[in-house]
Amino acid sequence: MTDNRTDEQKQLENDLNQRIEIDMKPVESGNILEIGYKDLVLRVKFKGGGLYNYYEVPPEIHEAFIEADSKGSFLSKNIRGAFEYERIN
Repeated sequence: MTDNRTDEQKQLENDLNQRIEIDMKPVESGNILEIGYKDLVLRVKFKGGGLYNYYEVPPEIHEAFIEADSKGSFLSKNIRGAFEYERIN
């Protein structure tokens, strides 16, 4: 799949994604600082500073992520690669 958007279009979309208000909750994790969820968008803030949106994430995946003993392992096994995502910072 080729992305035909211009750099300006990508930046505008990125700016809009950052403006989506999602209430972030701190979590206990070695790599993940906060997790938020709204309207099928899962937002993950990493301790290293990366902030990502994962799209079309069902509520049950979000709930299982929050409840997982290892957030990083759950993300790797159940979210990364399964949903479209975008780094927004």
